[in-house]
Amino acid sequence: SLTGVSVVQGRVEDATGSLQGIMEGHTYDAAVVRSLFSVDAFLTKAVKLIRPGGVMVLSKGKDYEKELIGFNTDVLHIQQLTIPTTDIQRFIITATAPVIKSC
Repeated sequence: SLTGVSVVQGRVEDATGSLQGIMEGHTYDAAVVRSLFSVDAFLTKAVKLIRPGGVMVLSKGKDYEKELIGFNTDVLHIQQLTIPTTDIQRFIITATAPVIKSC
């Protein structure tokens, strides 16, 4: 067991639903995405859950660079991999979460 570590497993959409009581009023150091969200769709839903300076880990296809254009984020690491028994390339991207300023 890790001291000071909390893991919340769920769908980002549930941050305003069934997980709201757990997540409400909290921000997290990291968010890991294993879905097919576009970067834009993910950030729209999750950016309020990631603390300033936190990171996001995204699994994306070969066109990931196009999706990151326009976001104020620093890519920290990219790991390219091939899904076993296929020729499908995935890129695991660790990046700083952009700070979205509310109006």
